[in-house]
Amino acid sequence: MFEKKDIDFEKVNISEESFIFGSDFVVIVQPYLTLEDKIALMGEYISTIFSLEGDLGYRFMIAEYALIAQIIDSNTNINVTEGFHIDKVIYTKLWDKIREKIVGYDELRVNIDKAIELYQRQLLVEKSVGTIVENVAGKAMGLLDQISKMDVSQIKQASDQFVEKMDELNKNFPGVAGQPAPAPVVKKTRGRKKAE
Repeated sequence: MFEKKDIDFEKVNISEESFIFGSDFVVIVQPYLTLEDKIALMGEYISTIFSLEGDLGYRFMIAEYALIAQIIDSNTNINVTEGFHIDKVIYTKLWDKIREKIVGYDELRVNIDKAIELYQRQLLVEKSVGTIVENVAGKAMGLLDQISKMDVSQIKQASDQFVEKMDELNKNFPGVAGQPAPAPVVKKTRGRKKAE
């Protein structure tokens, strides 16, 4: 067992890094993205992908360029203003040099990809559930409309047929019609249990 000790992070030096770009511009990079930075960057990226108008390619490029511009703005001495050209930052490889200095950038990318995947799943579930509820509600309204036009004997006959069909369904597919499915039978084979 190890003896546990506290780390004094105040003594850990996370210093700025610098490099020369072009002939004489000294780029200073703060290499650390805070948790708050990462959360904000992820939120902006996802918001751009899923809330902007336009095709997915357009939204993706806007999100990518915005992410790069935000990191450059918050973690370097480069002035990101109206005269800032993100295309030039990309094709001159300036972004590659900055990105190399950012600790945790790769983790941020993985987290963004995971968050997008989770958000897409959430949207799919919401749309699927909404569609199912909408379809069921439509069918229920149609059924209620038909029932309102029936007399008592027709309602009784339809009810009896429904019960018969549910019993038949439960016999053929246990667990579907509200009855619990039988537990699987477990047999022992050569020292291991095998479910049927």
